Amino acid sequence: MSIARMIVLMVVGDVALALSFCCACADTSLPYVEGSWTLVVLPDTQAYTDGRMEYFSSQTDWISANADSRNVGFVLHEGDLTEHNTTEHWTSAFGAMTTLNNAGVPYALTVGNHDLGPDGDSSTRETLLNDYFTPSHFSALGTESIGTGSSPGVLVGGKLENSFHLFSAGGEDYVVVSLEFGPRDDVVAWADQVLDAYADRTAIVLTHCHQYYDGTRYDISGSYQAYSPYSFGIAGLPGGVNDGEELWQEVLKNHDNIQFVFSGHTLNPDPDYIHDPVGGFLTSIGVGGNDVYQMVANYQSYHHPSGGGYNSGYLRLVEFLPDGVTVQVKTYSPYHDTYLTDPDNEFTFVLRATGDITGDGKVDGHDLAIWQQEYDPLGVNPLNRLETGDMNSDGRIDGTDLAIWQRNYNPLGSGFSGVGVPEPTTLVLLMTGSAALLGSARRRQLG
Repeated sequence: MSIARMIVLMVVGDVALALSFCCACADTSLPYVEGSWTLVVLPDTQAYTDGRMEYFSSQTDWISANADSRNVGFVLHEGDLTEHNTTEHWTSAFGAMTTLNNAGVPYALTVGNHDLGPDGDSSTRETLLNDYFTPSHFSALGTESIGTGSSPGVLVGGKLENSFHLFSAGGEDYVVVSLEFGPRDDVVAWADQVLDAYADRTAIVLTHCHQYYDGTRYDISGSYQAYSPYSFGIAGLPGGVNDGEELWQEVLKNHDNIQFVFSGHTLNPDPDYIHDPVGGFLTSIGVGGNDVYQMVANYQSYHHPSGGGYNSGYLRLVEFLPDGVTVQVKTYSPYHDTYLTDPDNEFTFVLRATGDITGDGKVDGHDLAIWQQEYDPLGVNPLNRLETGDMNSDGRIDGTDLAIWQRNYNPLGSGFSGVGVPEPTTLVLLMTGSAALLGSARRRQLG
């Protein structure tokens, strides 16, 4: 997948990427770039705790051994640590994850449907998670991750189903907000408060179920989607559940510091494809004009070509390159030392700065000129262009978009901050000069 294609997807709006083939190869086409930092994502490990621990252990062993060479800044476990929410399974999962503690690698985890209820049936929200993982287990990693008692850090004192974690990597300060499977209404409200409290940090949201296997968000109001939170017993309990679309509408789209949402859980329900690896990517635009990159990954049912079934051991490597804008996503199995190299599981994209209409890494007069040329406060003109002044994707090009541009004005590009916001008189000069430059450039293209 080319960078140019990713930019098209970003400015158009909600676009899911889901292709239907995969390739397991020993090598990746995206070698690690020195100076990058790595976010490691562990999808559902439920099948591994059910008698296949060599795959789970190989993942955390590899992370620990490569924490320095790959500059691992943080690890996310997307939930379903266990298959049946039993003492045996939690003991196995705890043993694998503790490898990260011993290596000093910070991480967060969330609970999936198999981590809840008797035998992991999600008929209740009871979990053995807190019998093994405690707030002190995380705070010892030095990430300011968990408060104690009723302190900020967890929704319910001492319980980790809903928590937030702070860390820094690549010159950025992050907050990870970890939410339970099918978060209840009070959890959604709590997440909103946490994101407000840490509005000065780039936010990553971790939850077990957010996107369907095709990359779209789970949405109870739309067509049927298998394995929806609404299909489990917890949906009938007090507080109910919220699916991906509800979480997006109620919280995620309203915070302009949210950059990523990571989830697992889902499979292709078609019996012919249920053992395929799941990798989906969706870019949505928040009301503040920010791009929110959503990724779903799940390899629990993928049968590696070596045979045996439920034996892949794949994890996600999300690498933030030194340029500050390029992200490489790779899917790797430490056990087999192989990569999945199909476009669903290996791709590169560019972090688009809020207000950067042209996708050149700067928020400057060229972007303002496009806004001026396409000004359309009533939303009557079709937006079929690659470059669009509709920065918040609400169907109109109006003063709200101008405010987004002004708030994020940065003509020097990534890596520079503290650039003064243009005063109104300066805006007029920028608009005039940039419009002329843009018109000249387009005439050259047409010529």
